[in-house]
Amino acid sequence: MTAAEQEASTDRIDAIAEYFSSKWRDCPPIHVVPTAADLPFPAPSDAEGASRRGETFLVAGALDQRRAVEVIAHEVVGHHGLRRTLGGAWRSFLASTLDGTRRDPALRATRQRIEQIYAADGGTVALPPMKLADEIAATIAERSIDPRTGEMAVARPLQKQAAAVAGHVAREVLLLDRAVCADQLQGTVLLAERQLRVGGTFLGWRRRIAGWYAGFMAYKFDPNARPMSLQEAQDLLRAENTRLKNKDENGIVLQVLALAAIVVFFVGYLAWAGIKTFGWLH
Repeated sequence: MTAAEQEASTDRIDAIAEYFSSKWRDCPPIHVVPTAADLPFPAPSDAEGASRRGETFLVAGALDQRRAVEVIAHEVVGHHGLRRTLGGAWRSFLASTLDGTRRDPALRATRQRIEQIYAADGGTVALPPMKLADEIAATIAERSIDPRTGEMAVARPLQKQAAAVAGHVAREVLLLDRAVCADQLQGTVLLAERQLRVGGTFLGWRRRIAGWYAGFMAYKFDPNARPMSLQEAQDLLRAENTRLKNKDENGIVLQVLALAAIVVFFVGYLAWAGIKTFGWLH
């Protein structure tokens, strides 16, 4: 490849990276380099992309436009997005994904394909278990995007997102030992891509609500106001004690109602899945 061709290739991939950077509000920085030798860290000569310390790198010389979209989905959605979406549950999710490869045929086939790619010279897999699970999730993300449109293209998206939520509730709320299946993993990938688009940690609303609440509750100090009397101070403390007591009681009620709603949703989903599995729902 001549210098002019290399520059043109880099410009094309850079344009694709800029498109996704503007599309995804929480997209990490994406850097495009001409060859793997230009990466700021050691990498195989056939590397297509990588993620390091919250940044994504693309190797323009190894990518055409179609493959560039898939690698962006792999690195940004599969690695960065899933980790950001799952937060503290990320490691346990990966462990459950590995467990799922022993039961789910689609995940097992994906695992075997990755093991073939990363097999060492002696035939042993050169990836630690958590890295293997991370690559499985990223590969599912890569397969879930339409490289022609740049949009996620997954069959039954709502059902798979519901399965992802139900699985998360079972593992993280009800503390049940449940493996991740292919539908749950694809649903989690869809949720991760949505979070990249809207930003924040709660569908984009958490930061705005926090900012509004902080401004609303901020104490407005008036230097010209008269000092509070002893009686007023006692009345204020008494009212605050009453408010805190009511808040604690209401909080317990809300927690019970929220837990009941989660249980009802989870049981309903399991019942629906069972009906569909045994052919009672047409």
